[in-house]
Amino acid sequence: MNYKEFKVIAIMDTEDVQENPLVFDFNISGVDENSVGMTVSKMKSIYKIVSIEETTPTKTGEIYKSDEKM
Repeated sequence: MNYKEFKVIAIMDTEDVQENPLVFDFNISGVDENSVGMTVSKMKSIYKIVSIEETTPTKTGEIYKSDEKM
């Protein structure tokens, strides 16, 4: 499968989301907008998805291993 990178803009689910919405963005990989939307909709901390846009990866070739020391 070919994965693309998407930028998601969403509103976090907080106690005062109606009066003081917390808008944030993050990047996530997925096959298409629908698959990203399904993944993000399962996140309990997301109140509402504002937008999902395909973007170009910021860095390529990075591999993270769990045994590496930071």
